[in-house]
Amino acid sequence: MLTEILVPIVAMATIFGIVYVVITARNRERISMIEKGVNPKDFLSAGPNVYGILKWALLLLGVGLGLFIGSLFDTCSPPNRAYQAANPACELDPAIFILPEIPGRL
Repeated sequence: MLTEILVPIVAMATIFGIVYVVITARNRERISMIEKGVNPKDFLSAGPNVYGILKWALLLLGVGLGLFIGSLFDTCSPPNRAYQAANPACELDPAIFILPEIPGRL
């Protein structure tokens, strides 16, 4: 009962804290640049974001792959032995131990 109330409050407080820290850090950086006599617009103006779409694509690909593998692990867990026997894709449970080794071998 308490967790149903506490979890959303902690989540919102965490998001607020992260946004507050980012905004105050940006403001402090600009103030220090002004005190040194430097125009903040010269340094803070970003050029074209050429890798922006690639970053979003990789992020969404990772989220989708994580949800897919998580759903496989959920449906192939030990209480679902009948489904596991009928579906050979459930043999991917050891993949969690194999996948971290693949980038090291490339």
